[in-house]
Amino acid sequence: MYHEQSEACGRASSIVVTADSTDEVCQLLQNFLVIWLDTDFDEAKLRYEISMKHLRAVITTVRPFNDIDQCIDFLSDIKDEKVFMIISDTIGKSLLPIIHTWQQLDSVYIFCDNQSEHEEWVKNITKIKGKYTEMEPLCEALKTAGKYCDRNSVTISVYGVDPLFMYTQLFKEAFLEIETNDETNIEELVDYCRRKTDVTQDNLDMLKRKYRCYRPIWWYTSPYFISSMLNRALRLMDIDLILKLGFFIRQLHQDIEDIHHEQKYGNMITAPFQVFRGQSLSIGDFEKLKQTNGKLLSFNNFLSTSKNRDFCLEVFARSAAIYNLDSVGILFVMTIDPRICTESSIPFVDVRNVGFFEGAEEEIIFSTHTFFRIDSIQRIQDNSTDRLWQINLTLISHDNYDLKALLKYQKNQLNRETGWCKLAHILIMLQQSSKAEYLCKTLLESAIYDETRAQYYRLLGVVYEQMGHYSEALIYFEKDLEISLNSPLFNYTDVSSAYMNMGIAYNKLGQYSKAISCLEKAININQQYLPSDHRNVPTTFISLGSVYVELGEYLKTKTLFEQAIAINEKNLPSNHPNIARSHLNIASVYCSIGDYAKSISSYEKAIAIYEKILPKNHPELAVSYKAIGDTYSTVGQFSKALSWYERSHEILKLTLPSNHINMACFYDTLGHFYEETGEYTKSLSWYEQALEIKKLVLPSNHPALACSFSSIGSTYKHMREHAKALSWYEQSLEVRKMVFPSTHIKIAASYSDLGMIYDIMKEYPTALSWYERSLEIRKLVLPSGHPDLAQLYNNMGLVYRKIGEYSKALLLYENALEIWKKAFPAHHPRIALSYNNIGLVYQDMGEYSKAVSLHLQSLEIRKITLPSNHPDLATSYHDAALLYLEMGEYSRALPLYEQLLEITKQTQSSNYSEIAEIYSNIGSVYKGLGKYSKALSSHFQSLEIRKTILPSNHPHLAGTYHNIGIVYYEMQKYSEALSYYEQSLTIKKMALPSSDPELASSLNSIGLIYFHMGENMKSLSYCQESLNIYKMTLPSDHSQLANPYNNIGITYMGMGKYTDALTSLNQALEIRQKALPPNPHEIGQSYGNIGSVYFMMNEYPKAILYYEKALELSLKILNPTHPHIELLKSSIKTAKRECDIDQRI
Repeated sequence: MYHEQSEACGRASSIVVTADSTDEVCQLLQNFLVIWLDTDFDEAKLRYEISMKHLRAVITTVRPFNDIDQCIDFLSDIKDEKVFMIISDTIGKSLLPIIHTWQQLDSVYIFCDNQSEHEEWVKNITKIKGKYTEMEPLCEALKTAGKYCDRNSVTISVYGVDPLFMYTQLFKEAFLEIETNDETNIEELVDYCRRKTDVTQDNLDMLKRKYRCYRPIWWYTSPYFISSMLNRALRLMDIDLILKLGFFIRQLHQDIEDIHHEQKYGNMITAPFQVFRGQSLSIGDFEKLKQTNGKLLSFNNFLSTSKNRDFCLEVFARSAAIYNLDSVGILFVMTIDPRICTESSIPFVDVRNVGFFEGAEEEIIFSTHTFFRIDSIQRIQDNSTDRLWQINLTLISHDNYDLKALLKYQKNQLNRETGWCKLAHILIMLQQSSKAEYLCKTLLESAIYDETRAQYYRLLGVVYEQMGHYSEALIYFEKDLEISLNSPLFNYTDVSSAYMNMGIAYNKLGQYSKAISCLEKAININQQYLPSDHRNVPTTFISLGSVYVELGEYLKTKTLFEQAIAINEKNLPSNHPNIARSHLNIASVYCSIGDYAKSISSYEKAIAIYEKILPKNHPELAVSYKAIGDTYSTVGQFSKALSWYERSHEILKLTLPSNHINMACFYDTLGHFYEETGEYTKSLSWYEQALEIKKLVLPSNHPALACSFSSIGSTYKHMREHAKALSWYEQSLEVRKMVFPSTHIKIAASYSDLGMIYDIMKEYPTALSWYERSLEIRKLVLPSGHPDLAQLYNNMGLVYRKIGEYSKALLLYENALEIWKKAFPAHHPRIALSYNNIGLVYQDMGEYSKAVSLHLQSLEIRKITLPSNHPDLATSYHDAALLYLEMGEYSRALPLYEQLLEITKQTQSSNYSEIAEIYSNIGSVYKGLGKYSKALSSHFQSLEIRKTILPSNHPHLAGTYHNIGIVYYEMQKYSEALSYYEQSLTIKKMALPSSDPELASSLNSIGLIYFHMGENMKSLSYCQESLNIYKMTLPSDHSQLANPYNNIGITYMGMGKYTDALTSLNQALEIRQKALPPNPHEIGQSYGNIGSVYFMMNEYPKAILYYEKALELSLKILNPTHPHIELLKSSIKTAKRECDIDQRI
């Protein structure tokens, strides 16, 4: 018999990996390793050899370093293990302050020549566990530290807190169902350890020769590497190690069962008793655990306990609390009822007489994944620490209501899968795709039977689908279907699953007709041959509903998703992940049909479940966070949306490869978000990153590419690069026509995109044509109150307004507003858009009071919901300011233009044309206020910008010269005004056709200047030339013809030709009265001028009549204190006075 402890310990050694080794780093078998750093290493010295011999006796992996930088690099790369560091006293003082806070560094041991030195700095670093001058006591300390580390690394899962709890029983069943060949398994384990680990040849030979000589419990409690290897395998779900140790897990459980049976009848213990376990927990994990009174708990390993409370408290719990400031010392007190153990087959064993250390402490070991209920958590009073706690647990039976419901569903969910297949499926459910892929491919190589291959094909298909590799997934699903259809063991569940999985893959690949065909076959099989609560039934409904989402048939989707929710809520625990997924699915449908309140509510239900059962960086949480962020973005709550997006992105960066398709989808989301918030450079960057990934992993005609093309086009549209936008939109439509039916909602979206860009390019008939084609489709597939219809009505209204069909524009805008008011909160940006657009129509129609009210409502909403530099907010400031400018309320217009200027300077850093335009408008405001020097200053600022960015013959420069001329005209500096008008005309003649109306406008203004300079013939000549150009290019009743008629009329008046003056002025009035929209200001001007002619003709009653008409109109649009109002009142007063004089005479 091989029982000598000294020999066993002496052989538990390892190969030392030297600092300059170039070999591949070996597979670690323990949860810890030792790093020894000493710049004075000399492997030739006897002391080094002796020291390494001692270390090899207690530690599996030792890594010595004599180079500090190499040591730090190595330590920084360690993620899943704890490091015990031995460091020489010569370098510890300088290095440890830098690295002592690193999480992977568990403890430090100073190996020095003199214990009395360096007392102060050692006290300041709590991870230093001692100073040693001899290797033997240091090794004893390391042995103890390793024992603590192994104990503390046993993972704990809590129901409703840790996702692993959902699958603990499945793990246990999978391990115990693994079929093994005892003759070959131990040889494979030895061969694996020889090739990939640091275990010495002596230990491997011992294991190979003696394994069958001892019980598994003996090996598990021995100081050999098997228990540490098993601990690490179960903690990290290390597939390589589990593949090699699967046989041992099963055999150890069976051995515990057998010994339990023997000891039960030998001792006949029937009364409940207590066992204890001391260990440490991180402060963060303990804080979570404190909130779990009454919940269920599982230790995810074989569980070592003791009947000695004081030993567990002092050695493990109290020491953890005192010596590790980042941890809490825990004493688990577990109440065990032997009757429950018998009824639920929960074996445990007293190892005193069957373990390696015979006669040692009363250690009680339970089989893996044993369940307890948390009864209470209370502080243990201790004078040395406040981080010592007792957690009271009670062993529960498998008849526990929550546990029983969970286990029932789990078995239904996995159907007939056992052993390795069950383990692979659990890994898939935990999003451990790469581990599941490795396991399935490894097992597939040794599969003998077709049915077994089919299982692995099915699982590999699910893995590749999870990884976003849909074409590869489809290949494996097709292999699964082929075997399932031809199997002599034909099973309807297998065939249904194969069709369902193929349907899901086809949907992801954008092949919707094939997806529907496969899923309908699966549903037919489910309805005929499977029970109504079978896991395939709700899953297939959800899968088919997802296809209809892509096809835009939301009512069908809603029905299917509601059926799935009803089935899941009837058959699953309330916080099961499938219920969360059902809420996610229905939330997306509510969002699609515009019911955003229900959408957010459903997302919140899903997230509440996920946050209870999933780890904080689980991909399902990332999906949920993104989804609710999308909805908040849609309803205009951008700060909430960004918060959710940031949480999602952090998880995705940790869990997905950089070119995963889900990363592309998330980049699209960020692109859209920044497009909505007006940050177009960021938007374009995210969209382009998404497209790059899609091109790598998707076929060239995949709908997702069309989506990217459209998104990039939209961003270029906002950036005013219209040719680029049109090109991207056309590419998008081309792809969509290849994959969608002609009435698909995505085709309608492309038509709308094209309509919008043609509208911007001023090709209005073409724009309306595309919009009408889009509207025809949308009316077929969307409910009448869908927000997408409102958006289309809005866009069409914009075109009709531009072509002067105001009644059609108003009707469409009001339809859009009615829909958006029902779909969105009162402060949604789209409602602001509607108010703004309706206001513009009323402004064009001359109904200024209505226009002002609507513009201000729009502005207030945008100030509440949008960032302060958002372009839509700038639009509101612009439109409201322009309206006040037209109304002559210059003091109200000015602050709005100033705010607009500030916003535009922030958002148009690379394009100054809008800034120049704003300066020009501010100049017009100052002109209206009579502050001519400020007006000129603003116009000259506009001029300087335009001179910098525009060619010398650009029409915008002409406009600026013209505006400066207007200010000088108002200042009655006619020579200066004439000079700028002539510069404007010169540019227009170079840049524009000879018949362009802009030339006519300049000629008319010059004519007016000559009138005021008393050069009436020149005035008539310029005004007549202006009129001739207008007559050549515009309809006879066009409003612009009124301007030269008006100026010709006042020139004739100045020449004393009153009849000719009245003729021209009445022509101007007639045109202005017919114009749509009527312009009260211009009509009032005509009334005033006609009144002045009659006054000059001494026909005072007629003069008064026309002056009063002019005043009535002016009062509707101008402030009562406006100078023009004062002038009209004065004219009326004078005319009345002259009339009274005539009457007296």
